[in-house]
Amino acid sequence: MSTFKNKFCYIFLLIVLLAGCGYHLRGTSALYEKHKIKYLAIPVFANKTFEPHIERMVTDALIEEMKYSGDIIITSRNSADAELTGSIKSFSSSIVSTLRGDMAYEYRITFVISAVLTDLKSGKVIWRDDNIVAEQIFKAGSTPLLHEGSKREAVKNAAYAAAREIYHRVNEDF
Repeated sequence: MSTFKNKFCYIFLLIVLLAGCGYHLRGTSALYEKHKIKYLAIPVFANKTFEPHIERMVTDALIEEMKYSGDIIITSRNSADAELTGSIKSFSSSIVSTLRGDMAYEYRITFVISAVLTDLKSGKVIWRDDNIVAEQIFKAGSTPLLHEGSKREAVKNAAYAAAREIYHRVNEDF
């Protein structure tokens, strides 16, 4: 009887801890629950910056995040219930810290995304946010090639963070 009681206490404690920390399993998204959106088109976001390939990184990260929800199927516009479009409006890179006062040690990349979710049947805008900010700090590379590689990785990480933010904002606004 004592082992049953201990197991019960551990399970109960685990449930309380998981519920208290905000942890949740992915399940049915608000997109599907409230708007019956199962098929979603996500065309490549527009790049209004001079940063090459950022639009592809953001779009790929967003597609992956939406697929991860489990109830959204990414498809072409012709067979979609809704479309999530957007653009990268700005991109900047700035020095965050230096070594010996004159050599950059860390940089911060920042970009701003605008995104719109539209119901393709009615043409109605379901959700819109014009100020999704993605940031990432990275260490300067010792050569231009290493620096560019570090910057690319930072952009990719920021794109995934932005995709998660868009997913959550889309689902919280309902």
